Amino acid sequence: MLADIRALGIRVLSDLPAAALREQMPADIAEAHLATDPVAPHLERAADRPGFIAPPRAADTAVAVTMALGILQQPGIHPAGEALRGLLEAVREELTQISVTSIDDWGRGISPVLQSVHLGPVAKVDLVR
Repeated sequence: MLADIRALGIRVLSDLPAAALREQMPADIAEAHLATDPVAPHLERAADRPGFIAPPRAADTAVAVTMALGILQQPGIHPAGEALRGLLEAVREELTQISVTSIDDWGRGISPVLQSVHLGPVAKVDLVR
């Protein structure tokens, strides 16, 4: 479960556009995450390599965990896939390559359940495009 939260959190922190984040998160958490904090230690390193070190601020962690649990706490694979599809569509606007195999880049060590959750929305997103 922790590997799944970490993988989804990395995806959110590194690829989710600010507009999508504002739509999906409580306003106070989204704004705290998006606000720049010039005195936060290691802020630049964390931004360059999300997920390799702990997020430097509690708001960053709150965004990652809240988004991940919004997907992982769904009552089954299909509802979780629907929740993940919204995230992938928002990420796709920023990245041109999201495919069934793109999980290899960000999903190392995730559970077979999250792998299954990922496959459904990716296939649907590809069919729509």
